[in-house]
Amino acid sequence: MWRRLGRTHPRHGSPFVASFAQTGIAIVIVATFSLLGQDPYQSLYVLMAIFGTIAILVVQTLCSFAVIAYFRSKDPAARHWFRTFTAPLLGGIGMIAALWLLVDNVGAAAGQPAATPFFRAIPWLVVALFLAGLVGALLLRRFRPDTYRLLGRVVLADAQEREVAPLP
Repeated sequence: MWRRLGRTHPRHGSPFVASFAQTGIAIVIVATFSLLGQDPYQSLYVLMAIFGTIAILVVQTLCSFAVIAYFRSKDPAARHWFRTFTAPLLGGIGMIAALWLLVDNVGAAAGQPAATPFFRAIPWLVVALFLAGLVGALLLRRFRPDTYRLLGRVVLADAQEREVAPLP
């Protein structure tokens, strides 16, 4: 994001700039909840737990279908009818069902009979975050292709260092 967030303390080696930024963001979020008359501890914790759960379910759903797409186009020799198609398809469908149930019952998940506007907005916030990331990636690919090509390289380099064997 911003180079300054990656700076580390010269003596301690800690990411002090990112730590201060995260603290500032947390203060703004807690203050906003407080100013809107919400209990920052009770409402905020439940809201963030549901937000995180929905976001994780969306990522897992996308990953299930990405497995199918990858093996269909990139590595046809490694295709297997169950491991690279049926299991990811069933997993993706199951994730969609779980996601639907969570969004449809967000009030129950929040411990409230009727979800407040905060809780009803969660799925839309997840969609907005996803779209912002997608637009950011597309802009990065267009205007800074070298940086775009580096995305994910840290994970690949780490896996190669550990000599992670590919799945059979």
